[in-house]
Amino acid sequence: RAHLNLAGALWGLGQRKDAVKEARLASRLDNDDINAHLTLATFLTAQGLYEEAKTHAQIVLILDPGNLQARRLLNRIERKMKAENPESSP
Repeated sequence: RAHLNLAGALWGLGQRKDAVKEARLASRLDNDDINAHLTLATFLTAQGLYEEAKTHAQIVLILDPGNLQARRLLNRIERKMKAENPESSP
């Protein structure tokens, strides 16, 4: 939990890379921590790292299929991916 708290503090201070590093560590230390995966997915989305963000949003939905925040984030990620790469859409 300490790594996730540190990630949030670092993000708030504008230290984005360090915040992502701490959020990644938090998600690895407790792979069932919904908040860690959701925070990491949110940070990664903000940095345009959509593939990795999508993976973590999907993990949240595996752990908690009714998680509306993760569902909304996943939809946003998929829209952004489609906008960046429209030719890959079916």
